[in-house]
Parts: sequence; structure tokens; C-alpha cells
Amino acid sequence: TVAFYSRDNSQNTEELAKKAAEAASFIKAQNLALVENVSIINPFETAINPATGEAQISQKSYDRYGTRENGKNNFYNAVVVGIDAKDGADNLILDQQVRGALDKLGSNPAFASFTAAISASNAPSINQQIHELQKTLLEGLGIVFIVAAVIIALRASLMVVAAMVTVIMAVLGLLFLIGYSLNTITLFGLVLSLSLIVDDTIIMVEALDAQRRRRKNAKEVVSVATKKVGRAMIAATTTAALSFAPLIFVGGILGSFIRAIPITIISALVISLLVALIFIPLFGRFLLLKKGRLGKSHASEGAARMEAKVAEFVAKPMLWARHSNKKLFGVGLVAMFIGLAFIFAGGMIFSKVKFNIFPPEKDSNFMSSVITYTPGTNIETAQKISDSANKIIADGLGENLVLATYFDKADTKTAVQYIEITDYKKRNVTAPQLIDKLNGQFKDFSGAKVEITPIANGPPAPLFAVRIDSSGDRDDALRIAADIKTYLQTTELKRANGKVAKLKSVDIANPSVYTRENKAAYVEVVVQFADDDTSALVTLTKNAVNKEFSSSSISFNAGQEDENQDSFATMAKAFPILLLVIYFVLAFQFRSLLQPLLIFMAIPFSFFGITLGLYLTNNAFSFFTMLGFFALIGLSIKNTILLTDYANQLRGEGKHAVDAAHGALAERFRPLLATSLTAVCSLIPLAISSPFWEGLCVVLIFGLLSSTFLVITVFPYYYLGAEYLRSRISRAAGLSWLIVSVASITLLVLIGAGKVAPLAPIITAISLKIMRNKLKPKLT
Repeated sequence: TVAFYSRDNSQNTEELAKKAAEAASFIKAQNLALVENVSIINPFETAINPATGEAQISQKSYDRYGTRENGKNNFYNAVVVGIDAKDGADNLILDQQVRGALDKLGSNPAFASFTAAISASNAPSINQQIHELQKTLLEGLGIVFIVAAVIIALRASLMVVAAMVTVIMAVLGLLFLIGYSLNTITLFGLVLSLSLIVDDTIIMVEALDAQRRRRKNAKEVVSVATKKVGRAMIAATTTAALSFAPLIFVGGILGSFIRAIPITIISALVISLLVALIFIPLFGRFLLLKKGRLGKSHASEGAARMEAKVAEFVAKPMLWARHSNKKLFGVGLVAMFIGLAFIFAGGMIFSKVKFNIFPPEKDSNFMSSVITYTPGTNIETAQKISDSANKIIADGLGENLVLATYFDKADTKTAVQYIEITDYKKRNVTAPQLIDKLNGQFKDFSGAKVEITPIANGPPAPLFAVRIDSSGDRDDALRIAADIKTYLQTTELKRANGKVAKLKSVDIANPSVYTRENKAAYVEVVVQFADDDTSALVTLTKNAVNKEFSSSSISFNAGQEDENQDSFATMAKAFPILLLVIYFVLAFQFRSLLQPLLIFMAIPFSFFGITLGLYLTNNAFSFFTMLGFFALIGLSIKNTILLTDYANQLRGEGKHAVDAAHGALAERFRPLLATSLTAVCSLIPLAISSPFWEGLCVVLIFGLLSSTFLVITVFPYYYLGAEYLRSRISRAAGLSWLIVSVASITLLVLIGAGKVAPLAPIITAISLKIMRNKLKPKLT
């Protein structure tokens, strides 16, 4: 939209509307390629006076345009010019075309005393996000280069970055071929995939680097390195790609919003695997595997020696207990206790984390003001009140104001104003702080109720409503509505963590007005929440009303929130199916029913970091964090796949289980550390610079740190335990034991979250009975 106004405010609204119509015709005459139509949103309407039969023109709405000029905030009487874009128009190009037309309008003498300014356009926000993500992508590549250079080698880091740039360019080409444009969603998919595709490249580069120190033939180096890590890479990449597959099938608005992300990431993962297996060995021939760089004489990197010492230190307990079953049992029990303690602690912290599918941002460049007028207010009074409110907003925001407009959403009942403020990187105060300040100034405002609210991620927070069907007996429906209102006003709605939910207001909406939808009449009890964890509060209120009132005439309406919760529930239901599919893939790859479950330990290992990170950074468990969790599955499982696969190779060579576990840790410690650190470091710039993606980055960073720490320190002991079971217990019995173990871990998480404590004794008794019946020694 375009705000058309006179800088001296000398024109009344009627005169301004006529001139705005001329301006609309002028813009339309420019024949802009992406513009379908241009017209004013007329603030006047014509009606027939029933007493005289004559046509009368009356003003039905108004607009104001606020902007900061020459160090001052000014508000002008304005008329909105609406510009309809053609279907599929590119927002950035459309914005350029409209701005060009407005420049011509401004230079036309007929409009010399008027100004036309774009009051609403997605282009600046899109440009900002694209610039932010592009910057993050470049910073991520730089961080990958630095970390790889420190942990592996300088030449190796050049190979890693070259391979990743190759992957990114190939993904962009593929997206273009399948009809996707480069936008904020696909760019974010690339940024997120950066932390995933780095694994394949670093694993292969590190394998080449490790083998070049042991051999003097380049072909042999490539052959051995590929054989060592090839199967693990295929299994890990397949797992990571599968973890994103369920997101493709999420329906509704949420599904359409995120679909490009899994497609982008899965494409990047598949391409990165091909690049790692095919092109990195080729790059290596020129950068890493020249004759002068092969052999033991080039195994002097200080980082490699330090990493070997750290791996040796971590493995000391198992080496100390190498020849004693009692000692092995003891250190294994301690390691298992440490792992389970972290998981249990994660469950306890989880109960303190808020749940909100689309949480409000910690900072934003947008807010809105809502003016609610008292009944009977006329248009002249409404405009005077809004002018007084605008003065308070202008003074309260000061240099932080960019623009403000009503978009013609101002009449004698309400006025909703869209406010853009200075970019959060350029101001010292946050949007929530500004909102609190303004709301404090409007506490004693007379003439109308004014509320400043944030413009949050996704759809706006709903006015949750309980609907009572009044088609049969309206008086009975009103009585039920009054009972529900009283109940919600007087009852404490407690969250799982024991904290009481705060309601801002509970009212029966227009009880004297008959409201219908699909020909069915209803009475509505409208609830406004004081807290910002909307999704949790909607569910809490629904459950409370359903428990207290069993009438079939009661239904609920939370607007877009209902669809969001359905989509979110679909993602949650997909999780066990996803694990089952990944289990069968890993079972096929490893030829084992036990080891895939062992590999899955990386997921609960990450749980402590996820919950602690969300709690410490005050982020809710949301759609964004769920997206991060799906990414984390692929990232964390790669670590356990690496260790398990290499240990299996050593076992195949006839080594003892302890030697295999120690050898796997010593050999795979460096790529495991390198991939995890580069993934974490590549996400830090996005976490710091963008409040929008902060929650997702927190899940990945803290979850990966937690999982990596536990995989390095205690997972080898879980592997030893699994190998002991494989040697002493039949496959069927071992599977039963592991099912019980997984159920126990789940139980620990739920108990920590305060969900199923009463069921603990029952589940424990059932588990013990299964173990007694199933765990019988294998006959040899």
C-alpha cells in the first residue's frame, strides 16, 4: 500500500481522497509489469437518506501516516492507495517498480505539494532477512575453514570449504530446476544444512589426512580411507535425510511455510555425500596427497597429538579395567549412571520450559497499536482521539520510529495501527521494552482503550473463545456462558510445573447480538491470556473447560492456533515412525538388531543440552525448536554411527571389545570433535544475530554439545555393555532387554518432567518380569 498525504496537512480528507484518486490513475498509467490494479481505499461511502431519498456522502474510515523526518516524528492525515500485484509476482521486483513510479509521481508538478510513500511492503523485511542469512552463510563457511584448519590441517580445511561451496552451488541449481526461488526459507535451509553437510566433507577429508600419514601411495590412501568411512557416511547421511522427511508431509499453513526447508536440506545432504565420496578424493590428489606430503614424516601436526592425548585420557578407565570383569562392570555402571543422570536432569528441566508453537520474538522491528473506542463515538471524535494517541506514540518511540499507518483499518469502533521501528541491530532498547513503556503511558488515557502489542512470528496470538451452541435454547446457552466465565475467572489453571496461568480477561462477547456461523447461532466466551505461551494456555484452558463442563453444545475456537496445533501434533506423531524407519535402515546397514538401538542413545544424550539451553536462554519449546530437534537427530546420530562402525571394523579384525572401543574413540575422536565443533560454531552467528531463529539454533548448539560430550565420555561403555550382551544373551532376549532399557529411559525423562510418576512402580514391575522371563544365557 501507499500512503498519500499533504505535508502541510492543509487538505481535508475529501480533497485528499480526490487527489489520491488522481495519483492512483497516474501510477496505473505507468503500466507496471507486476501490478494488476491501482486504486484508492475510499474513506467515504454513499448512502440514500430514507427520509429525503437523497444520496448522502459520509466518512466511514480514516488513516494517518507517521514517519521520522529531520529528527522529528510527524503524523499526517492520509489516504491509502492500494496496489494489487499479479499472481506470483516477485515482491522485491514489485517494490522496485512501485518506488520507480512514485519517484515519477513526486517529480510531476501536478502533485508538487503532495507526498506518496510506501506504507506497506514485504520487500524491506525480505531484503533484511536475505542479507542476514547470506552474511551468516559466509560467516559459517569462514568458521568451518578456521575450525578445520586448527583441528585437521590448513590444506584439509581448504578442501572442506571447497567441497561445501560445491554442494551449496549444486543445491541452488537443483532448487532452480524444481521451481524454488532463492528466498528467506530456502536460504535458511542452506544455513541449517551447513551444519549438516560439514560432517560428510570433514569425515572424508580427515580419513584421507589420517591415511596419508600411514601410506605413500595416493591411490591406496583413497581406497583405504573410503573403505574405512564409506559405510558409516552412507548410514549417517541416510539417517539425517530421513529425519527431515516427515516435515515434507506436514499440512496446513505451517506445512506450506516449512516445506522448502526439508527439501533444501535433503538435497544438500544427498549432494554432500556424493561430493564427499567422489569429488573430495579428486580435490585431495591436488591439495593433500602429493608425493611430498605422504608418509609418517608428515604426521607432526600438534593438534593431532593433542587430540590423541585427550582420547587416551577419556579411555583410561576402560584400559585400567581391561583385564578384570569386575572392574569393567564397575566403570561401565558408573558411565551408565552418568548418562542416565543427564537424561533424568533433562526431564526435570523440561518441565520448566514453556510451550508455544509460535512464540513472540525477543526483539522485533514491528509492533501495533489497537485503539478501542467507546460505543457511540463519531468519526470526528475518533480521529481526535487517535491523533492524541499518535502524539504519545511519537514521543514514546522517539528516534526509534520508522513509520506508522492504519492501512484504512480505523473507524468509529477500532483503529489498528501498524508500526515499524528501527532495526534491532541499531538500537539499544528492545521492542518489548518499548511496548511496556508505551502501555504504561496509555494507562490513564481518556476517550478510548489503547493497547500496544508485538507483531509475533507466524499468525497473531488468538483471542481464544469457548463457543456454546445457542440454536436451540439461547437462554440456556447464555447461562452456560456465564458459568464458564465465572469458572475461568475464579479457577487457578495450573501448568505441569505448578505455575498458575494468568488470564488478562474473560468476557461474554456481545451477549445481546445474535452471532452465527454456517447458519448455526452461538454465544462466545472470549479469553485473553496475560502470558505469552499461547499454545500451552489454549490447551490448558480447553482441558479445564472440558473437565468441568460436559455439554455437547460446547466447542472451541482458537483461529489459526487450532491448525497450528494439528500440524505440530502431526510432527510429534511422525517422530516414533521416523525412529522406526531409521532403525530398520540401520539394522540393514549394520546387520544387527541391537546396534541401531545403541546408536539411538545419541538422541536422549542431547536432551539435557536441549532443555538446559532453552531454559537458560528463555526460549519456548516451539515449531522452530522442533525443527531444530529433527536436524539434531541427524547430527547427533552421526557421531554414534562413526564410533560403532569403526569399533565393528576392529572387532572384525579380531580385537577385544575394550580394544575395539578404545581404538574407535582414538581413531574417530578427531573427526567427531571436528564435525561437532564446526556445526556448533557455524550456527553461533545466526543465534546471535537473529532473534527469529534463536530458539532453533539453541536446540542445535546446546543439544549437540550435550550429545557430543556424552558420546565421547560414556558411549564407549554402552558399546562394551552391548558387546557383552551380544556374547552372553540370545538375540531375542537381548532385544527384549533393550526394549525395557529404552522404556526405562523414556520413563526417566517423563518422571523428570513430572508426567507419569504414579505409573513408575507399575512399569518397573512389568519390566522386571519381562527381564526375568526373557534374559536367559545363550547356550554355547
